[in-house]
Amino acid sequence: MFYPLESLECEMDVLSSRFIASLYPLEKKDEVKSYLQKTMERHPKATHYPYAYRILPFEGMGDSGEPKGSTGLPLLEALRQKDADKVLVVVTRYFGGTKLGLPRLTRTYREALSEVLSRSTPSVLVPILSVHLALPYGDFEVLKKECQRLGLTIKEPKFLMSVELILEGDAKILEPLLSRYENRVKVLSKEMEIVRRKKNESE
Repeated sequence: MFYPLESLECEMDVLSSRFIASLYPLEKKDEVKSYLQKTMERHPKATHYPYAYRILPFEGMGDSGEPKGSTGLPLLEALRQKDADKVLVVVTRYFGGTKLGLPRLTRTYREALSEVLSRSTPSVLVPILSVHLALPYGDFEVLKKECQRLGLTIKEPKFLMSVELILEGDAKILEPLLSRYENRVKVLSKEMEIVRRKKNESE
């Protein structure tokens, strides 16, 4: 799957019409409406705002006044071909006075989307676990060294009857560590968050 790392915008001109492709990473479907509104507010004098999004299992698109089926569906098909997920692309058009004809119109919208996708940075989705726990004083320094070695973060340590702290990091690394300490720590609460990180070439 292709998950873009961050928002991006690129522009192209064809026969005096200006096409601006805006890409937005999505975390939830409700963001589609707000990003569409944001795009329209940024380009209030534009003529059309066709869009397509995928946040599986949901998909959607719109022609925004262009001929039916000429823009939204081709944009969505391009996202499918890229195997893109958790993304919205809006292609804003300022009409320059010259009609492109349906085939070229569709092709231009797809080219604008392809350009912004090609410039975007791929990411991976990483489950970040945050654990509030308590442990004996005697285990704290050992745990601290293990966290430094594994790239885990210790936050807000409090030295009370025991040491209370928040341990945060990649769930695939943190959960096995907690298993090794399960008889020596008391887990007070857990939270999980999915974050995007730049994809390495080896991934």
